[in-house]
Amino acid sequence: MPPVPEQAPRSVLVYMSANNSLGYLTNENDKVYDAADLEEMQRAAIAGDLGNSRLIVYHHARKSAAELKEITVEGGIKTLKVYDTAESSSSVSRMEQVIDDFKHFAPAEKYGLVFWSHGS
Repeated sequence: MPPVPEQAPRSVLVYMSANNSLGYLTNENDKVYDAADLEEMQRAAIAGDLGNSRLIVYHHARKSAAELKEITVEGGIKTLKVYDTAESSSSVSRMEQVIDDFKHFAPAEKYGLVFWSHGS
């Protein structure tokens, strides 16, 4: 793993499980829910809404690899880690792994967690 970054006052993990109809186009004119929400997070970062906090997103969309990403203060998306798809995003061991990785890549004084999917 890369070196541990500097500690932030707060880091938030958005756990996006979109390996379902939330990450699937039903019509070519529709905006996929997960993509639309990622764009909204980017706009918030550009607007300065992150402050000194870090925003990390675990994103697993249909037909793609699961990734741990950071939404930067400039609104960019930086991939921190790619996960294999052999394990379900809703398994306990995958969630534990992602949370451990999140804390490694975004150490902070305080942490937040948002679950994003049908059950949220």
